Amino acid sequence: MWLLSGRLETVPNYNCHEKTMPETIVGDMPSKSSMPIARILGLYRYPQVSYASAHHLLSDKTQFPSFLRTIANANFEVTAMARLVAYFNWTWVGVITSDNDLGRAGSQLLTKEIEKNGGCVAFRETLPVHNSHEEVSRIVQVIQKSTATVIVVYTTMENLIPLMEEASSWDVTDKIWLGSSSWSIDSDFPRKDILKTLNGSLGVAPQRGQIPGFKEFLQSIHPSTSPEDVFITQFWETAFGCKWLDDKTRGNASEDGIPLCTGNERLTSIENSIYDVYNFRYSYKFLHYVRNVHFKNTAGEEIFFDKNGDVPLSLDILNWQLYPNGSSRYVQVGTYDARSPKGKELIVDEGRIQWNGGHSQAESNQCIKCPDDQWPNSMRDQCIPKVIQYLSYDEFLGGSLAAISIVCSTLTACIFGLFLKNRNTPIVKANNRELSYLLLIFLMLCFLCSLIFISRPLKVTCMLRQVVFGIIFSICLSSILAKTITVVMAFNATKPNSKMKMLVDFKLPVYIVPACSLVQIILCISWITNYSPFPEFNMAAETGKIVIECNEGSTLFFSCVLGYMGFLACVSLLVAFLARNLPDSFNEAKFITFSMLVFASVWVTFIPAYLSTRGKYMVAVEVFAILSSSSGLLVCIFFPKCYIILMKPEMNTRTYIIGKTRKC
Repeated sequence: MWLLSGRLETVPNYNCHEKTMPETIVGDMPSKSSMPIARILGLYRYPQVSYASAHHLLSDKTQFPSFLRTIANANFEVTAMARLVAYFNWTWVGVITSDNDLGRAGSQLLTKEIEKNGGCVAFRETLPVHNSHEEVSRIVQVIQKSTATVIVVYTTMENLIPLMEEASSWDVTDKIWLGSSSWSIDSDFPRKDILKTLNGSLGVAPQRGQIPGFKEFLQSIHPSTSPEDVFITQFWETAFGCKWLDDKTRGNASEDGIPLCTGNERLTSIENSIYDVYNFRYSYKFLHYVRNVHFKNTAGEEIFFDKNGDVPLSLDILNWQLYPNGSSRYVQVGTYDARSPKGKELIVDEGRIQWNGGHSQAESNQCIKCPDDQWPNSMRDQCIPKVIQYLSYDEFLGGSLAAISIVCSTLTACIFGLFLKNRNTPIVKANNRELSYLLLIFLMLCFLCSLIFISRPLKVTCMLRQVVFGIIFSICLSSILAKTITVVMAFNATKPNSKMKMLVDFKLPVYIVPACSLVQIILCISWITNYSPFPEFNMAAETGKIVIECNEGSTLFFSCVLGYMGFLACVSLLVAFLARNLPDSFNEAKFITFSMLVFASVWVTFIPAYLSTRGKYMVAVEVFAILSSSSGLLVCIFFPKCYIILMKPEMNTRTYIIGKTRKC
């Protein structure tokens, strides 16, 4: 904010700079630092260029519109590592990552890419952010016990050092390590035995850059030429293991026993793997403030930014090589360039690779893919049969739904018996008792048809499930529509000179049921004739399980069957709603309106619930919808009548109805 406002005290939205503002902000190195800065600078569209922040989210120009970087997206590096694993046919590998956003995202993508290329991940461990000896020791034991000989390490240098120290203590030298760019070009380890552990390992790193004159400039650095620069003095002392004398240190030069620097030391004698000037892989790429910059730098490399603000860089493949005299270096053995034609992105010179132990070729245990009906055990050393899953009577869910179905069908049968016993009473005869009988019978069948969905799917049950359900429900809805029309016709037929008397005599509602049901029957016959449902084994629905389910054969026909039921329900609801204000003596329309609202609510919520579930729970959702909607029809239409028959018999008389009509 100080950069944007130009004052010691921040003043948002004001520019108080007296002099020219800098054209861009360079930095920071870690992604966790660059991201909050980029969010603020993005509000003002102020350019920010990072030389080392690789988090993939920084490519999102919606969140970070003014962020650019001269290092590749971290996902690019992960993809290159996965391709390298596939190149050597390493199909059984371990993965170790840091416990941060970059590590977690990289671990997921790395696992996905390895498995996509036909490999398997033997284990996946996460190094703690704060060093924990117990946790690191546990991870090293996992590495040592694992049969995987290739370990992919996608971590920061800070997390890697405790892991390598522990691995060196356990003498883990029979593994091949594949490292990321965050540590693959860094050999400045606190213990030299770590180099023995990492001998023969491979790593990826941004392409090395040769800057003309840069080597000569670095080799000309000397503490005597820049006595005010404390960093040069510290560098000199660290590089040569001596103590530089000046006016401040001359008094205590011999107290710690460190030899004195003579000044004749030469930078050309330093181990090349540590201070290789050609491994300055970031700083030579500098951004011009214009987004569409396109130029060649002094090394002859083409520099430009893509639409996400990333520089399309290629990666070097490095091999750590330890020599008998204790010195080490990393040798470039290949490149990975995503801009190359497909299949030619990765180039490896295997002849230059020195594997751990002097092997001429890396070896890795092979990963064997289990058959579709099996999956690996917890140790991932053998295939075991997958569990067969379907909605059955033996489990609590299936047994509960079956019990509810039987109880509801029994209750419906009792109501039907009650109506038969009181068939000559006004409440039963009102609104066509034959339609009430028909509706009760098919409601009972609605409850029972849900039992077809419970048990192991067979060819016969798969064919009958949706067909029986569709036809029975259509007859129920057709009966309700006919009853609703009966209410309207009965009321209007009592009016003088009403033409409805002819329709009542013609018994029009009786023909509505077969006519409306016939459409659904034709749909169902066409469905099972052309696209008959069948049982299938779904291997991908749930991990480690085989879900036996019914393939509906045609989603279009299934949708048409449900859609036609929805059409009948909507028509019944509309007619019942329009007839809701008829006199009470005839007003079954109110109850039908409520029943249709319940029915519609159940099936509207059914669709998203059905589409969002898998396996046996998908079947359970449909069974629940059948039971709920059927119960709604039963309760809303018939319970009020049962209440009058059983609890208010004085209201179920012709005298009561005639008297009430006269009052109206």
